[in-house]
Amino acid sequence: MTSLRTVVLACVLGGCGPDRFAIDLAATHQTWEGSGASLPAWDGNMRELVRSEPWQQLYIADMGMTVLRVDLMPTVLDPRGRHSDLAVRFGDDLEQNVALFDYRRSPRAAIYGELAADLEFDLAANTPDRLRVLASVWTPPHWLKSDATLPNGGADSAGGKLRMDADNLEQYARYMVAAVVAWERRFGVEIHALSIQNEPRFEQKYSSLVLTPDEYATALAAVVTEFEKQGRKTSFFGPEDVGYGKEGDRWMIDQQLSYVKAVMAHPIAGPAFDAFAVHGYGGDGIDSDGHAAPENWAYYWSQIESYGLPSWQTETGGGSPQWDGRGTFSEDSKGGPLMLANVLFEAMTFGNVSLWCNWFFTNLQLDPYALLGADLNTDNPKYAVAKHFFRFIRPGAVRTTVTPPDHDGTRVVAWHHASADQLTIVLLNLRSRVAKVEIDVAGGAGARVLQRYETTKDAYFVQRDATSSAGGHLVIELPPASITTLSEVP
Repeated sequence: MTSLRTVVLACVLGGCGPDRFAIDLAATHQTWEGSGASLPAWDGNMRELVRSEPWQQLYIADMGMTVLRVDLMPTVLDPRGRHSDLAVRFGDDLEQNVALFDYRRSPRAAIYGELAADLEFDLAANTPDRLRVLASVWTPPHWLKSDATLPNGGADSAGGKLRMDADNLEQYARYMVAAVVAWERRFGVEIHALSIQNEPRFEQKYSSLVLTPDEYATALAAVVTEFEKQGRKTSFFGPEDVGYGKEGDRWMIDQQLSYVKAVMAHPIAGPAFDAFAVHGYGGDGIDSDGHAAPENWAYYWSQIESYGLPSWQTETGGGSPQWDGRGTFSEDSKGGPLMLANVLFEAMTFGNVSLWCNWFFTNLQLDPYALLGADLNTDNPKYAVAKHFFRFIRPGAVRTTVTPPDHDGTRVVAWHHASADQLTIVLLNLRSRVAKVEIDVAGGAGARVLQRYETTKDAYFVQRDATSSAGGHLVIELPPASITTLSEVP
């Protein structure tokens, strides 16, 4: 039996009072670079959908995404628009190499560029933000690899290893430069950054390639050298291996770090790297939101912080798109939508992540790897949870210190866009009861009116009455198992 003395003592220590947080706008961390997604280009029905105005309005205006991750496919080199053993020889002349790429051959490859052109136009016309295209390579041309297969009638070049002899590396590097230049010229959109290999540790049944950490660094150095030789400037990111893993088990993060260390130790590859990118998956390497892992994210950041480069998360999915039956954050259910919010909070707060890409924005049906189905029905909790972060945390916003970031199941992350003096606060209540919260904001104007948006198991992204601060002091109640966003909407 709990004694009255124990209850009184707990209340004196704050257990019965509100959760108190302090936000210091002068104590800053990473700058937000944007959110985005990729898309399942292998389905022909997607082409018409993603080029429609309703889809693009959801991507840009409703979700607020400004990043598109694309696949540079070598299928445009083949007359049939397939992966094949029909080798193409790349010479010294960049223009002749670029002329080999014909996007009329492969609608599957062209869809990314067509969408990028649409999104860049829409963003420029309607927002102050600009599109960032991140190009990841799932596979180089099939003939540059050994032990690879051509499944699905050549729709994929699966697995295998890059041949590491000097001539093959030169061909590989010339292909990379020509592929970037051909893509940019065909679609009129700049590739912001290039990743030379998606998930280099895994041989898959779809387009893929295996590189050891040292091979990855060597291949990247060859590509960097060819870009410099051709007078082309580009940014590089990677290694896009799988993390963050299950809390307390660092082997997945250590695999990612083995590539990071190999690259940064290389005299050519290291200086060319511009951002570290990890794929955000839990302990099974498949589900993104089934585990809470703040210590893993903190460990990862502690190992890369000294390099002075930003940390990106460029592919995540998994986890049920529907609410857990109990409306909780329980891990045994793979978490669902609220665990996605939890992972976003941990990646931002402990991993200093500054860019986030979901695997798919849309699939034919709402599934664990997409935020929307082809019906574009936004009335689902996973879409709502993502919007709590991405709609209001805009590129250029800076994460500010929240003390403490987590108090007894209430988690708070805050971003401030200094040019507009716009404050956005995202609050998670992981408990099954109402949380009373008080927040003091220091370092900015005292009086603020913040619009309030709320998601619970019963209602998704509902606008509530605005919350006002007096002297920088906010008081709010959070429903059980909920996510709330407070933002000075511009």
